[in-house]
Amino acid sequence: MATPEWTYDSGEAIEQPVPFPNAQHAEGILITGASGRIHLIAPGGKVISSMQMDMPTGAGAVPVVFQHGDEPRIVAADNEGSIYCFHRDGARLWKYARGGKASGFRMITTADLDGKDTNDVIMTDSRGHLYAVDVNGRLRFEVTATNYRISPAAVADIIGGAPLVFGTEDKDLYAVLGDGEVIWHAQVD
Repeated sequence: MATPEWTYDSGEAIEQPVPFPNAQHAEGILITGASGRIHLIAPGGKVISSMQMDMPTGAGAVPVVFQHGDEPRIVAADNEGSIYCFHRDGARLWKYARGGKASGFRMITTADLDGKDTNDVIMTDSRGHLYAVDVNGRLRFEVTATNYRISPAAVADIIGGAPLVFGTEDKDLYAVLGDGEVIWHAQVD
């Protein structure tokens, strides 16, 4: 059995570790605990910084580059559906407060919704909601597709824009423009 080079004990259950800022140039690993605490861990196991959400975790932390050339930010969601953005030093930059609608199965992705080279945060949940939040933590739009779980949103250039495409647990497929307009949905057998 191989001996690990280093270990880190968070003291709680954790979400999937994520390389920061990305897998090709990892300077550390993001660890999100069930309590809502996020740690950026350097190679060797040293804690670079810590962040805290106001509630337990709903979606684990991911690095997000909002504008080309900018330093990545750290984005996560709590179990009420609020989305948080942190600087790598642990400072909270903003919180998009959301209460009650989102339950489990939250997934965060990013997309340039308006073609202006600025990424937005896209979150889906288990109650059929998709939220788009801008670089400053303001809601761009909300789509309610169903009362059931929806997949993470994918960005696809289907009709000359960058619509979001997602599926639902009740077998529908949706395409949504960057302003939140549902352009079509179809039943999938």
